[in-house]
Amino acid sequence: MIFMIRNVYAIAIFIVLLVVLGCGGVEDTLTTENINLVQDPVSTNIVEIKESTYDSDNEVAIEDNLSSPEDQVLNEDDDTIVGYIDVIGAYELAINDVYNKVLNSIVHVEVEYKSLSNAYTQQRNSSRGEGSGFVWDSKGHIVTNHHVVASASSINVIFADYSEYEATLIGSDSDSDLAVLKLVSKNDLPNPIEHGDSDILKVGQMAIAIGAPFGQEFTVTSGIISALGRTIQSVRGTFSNPKIIQTDAPINPGNSGGPLLDKYGRVIGINSQIASASGSNAGVGFVVPINTAKLVVPELISSGKFDHPYLGISGVTLRRQIAESLDIPPNTRGILVAQVVPNSPAEEAGLKSNEIKTTSGSINYVSGGDIIISVEGFPIRSMEELLSYMSDNVRPGDQITLEVISFNGKTRDVNISVGSRPNNQT
Repeated sequence: MIFMIRNVYAIAIFIVLLVVLGCGGVEDTLTTENINLVQDPVSTNIVEIKESTYDSDNEVAIEDNLSSPEDQVLNEDDDTIVGYIDVIGAYELAINDVYNKVLNSIVHVEVEYKSLSNAYTQQRNSSRGEGSGFVWDSKGHIVTNHHVVASASSINVIFADYSEYEATLIGSDSDSDLAVLKLVSKNDLPNPIEHGDSDILKVGQMAIAIGAPFGQEFTVTSGIISALGRTIQSVRGTFSNPKIIQTDAPINPGNSGGPLLDKYGRVIGINSQIASASGSNAGVGFVVPINTAKLVVPELISSGKFDHPYLGISGVTLRRQIAESLDIPPNTRGILVAQVVPNSPAEEAGLKSNEIKTTSGSINYVSGGDIIISVEGFPIRSMEELLSYMSDNVRPGDQITLEVISFNGKTRDVNISVGSRPNNQT
């Protein structure tokens, strides 16, 4: 089979780089479940690329060939490029290398829940659940999801060699959906998985997960990073989590708490939720970034909890049409404060919510309050950006300054003493 391709040098160099570098990688009401990643492999032939005599306009013919990738040749003298590229082979090799590198540090988490079924006889019902996790450090700590182990009466972890150990829950945070387990008796713990940097991830890069979908433990799946900087509701639904990684990989019950890995076997996130109308994978998975875990996990280990910064507001992104309706410059970016929680840091600082409902043509909006345009001099264009800034830079007890546009159109500074989120655990 022959395919005509122009600009042979650009295409051949791109394909070679792809192999060498290992590139690959709501508003609707949706059901959230556990997660994992798999991507249908793209059918790619092993090809020989060489100059074609078919046309004088630099067209080339690509013919099927089964030669090895080591035979790749670039002959600059006669403008001939002969490349033998096994794209599928390189993809398989990368996944296999990662799997073998981290497998011993992955665990299958089994939990048992007991609930009181008869208060008079004190009879209890038992149920079971499962998830995944991974070795965090050399001190016997395992990281998994909060929703996997919350309210569990007993927890067991199983390693790839099928050795099984009892674990205790030493810290959990419902808002980040992270939890830390400590093994009771195991001393010769496998090496922890190397931590990556989720702040330097790129959309489209390869992502690999190992977990126990539907109880099929130590299953490896792969996909790509579909998007970065998503915001999703926390497990308890009261607050939102920023900077979430989105992947197209199938994530299913039993994968929750397992690691999402890059092509080098570094953990870049913890699989947490999916968006699905059916309850099963729909190719939209959400992953807690590793940099969030780097912030939360040490405090879970030391104190058993994590205090999130808290202002006590809800808001919506200021859109152009709303800005025009409020008689402020249409290019103004910021957050329209929709609600200020009573007795919150925001209320104590004098921040005003927009509560006057107004209709202008076909546009419905609220007015009468403040619009946040920056925090500590950092421009804020959306609620997601405010959440991300707070998560990365602010701790409870800090003093911060918000720049706001008041209802009268004047700009003022609001100084707030940051609090801690109330009722952090569920």
